[in-house]
Amino acid sequence: MKYNLVIWDWDGTLMDSVPRIVYAMQTAAADTGLAIPSESDIRNIIGLSMAEAFLQLFGADNTEYLSRLSSSYSAYYLSPSSPTAHMFPDYLEVLQLLYDEGVKLAVATGKTRKGLDRVLTESGVSHLFSYTRCACEAESKPSPDMLNQIIDELEVEKHECVMIGDSMHDLAMANNAGIDSIGITHGAHDREQLRSQTPIAIVDSLEALCDLFRYRFNVPL
Repeated sequence: MKYNLVIWDWDGTLMDSVPRIVYAMQTAAADTGLAIPSESDIRNIIGLSMAEAFLQLFGADNTEYLSRLSSSYSAYYLSPSSPTAHMFPDYLEVLQLLYDEGVKLAVATGKTRKGLDRVLTESGVSHLFSYTRCACEAESKPSPDMLNQIIDELEVEKHECVMIGDSMHDLAMANNAGIDSIGITHGAHDREQLRSQTPIAIVDSLEALCDLFRYRFNVPL
């Protein structure tokens, strides 16, 4: 196996949560009295910390509204009226494949710690991950801080690591950390956007990613 550590983004990579994020952000903005951002603009901030996302969507002059927006966003994200967020097909297969081969798994996400712990439990995969880092525990993507914390904690060399993500922020973070990355197109950003960050590969699904690990990187079945 080429890699000893595979680091995953969460939203848009393992979980199909982009529609829920868009809904929650647009509704929270309306409640807070802010201009409602477009779906495209919201897709472009997925993966960032809330503070950085807020800055990009609403500008520095509106930072007084950040706390109100954050609370409203969390409430709408968890509301029964929000679009369903579910794990992408084949998520368990690819995670279990790597885990069974002794590959360490980690998460680097823009989610809060509370939010990540909740979805890890709900999806039944928390036991598969050796370490997780959230935006509230490190500098926001595309800073390499989250990845550097993970790599230092798990004592893995950078050439043994790869980052899997659906956004340019994920892949830019990997570039800034000096590790490989693989883009996946079923989330926030399209193939051309991901290609701009020069990943070693781009796939369209977790099934295709599973095949990539099996055959290109020689993971036995």
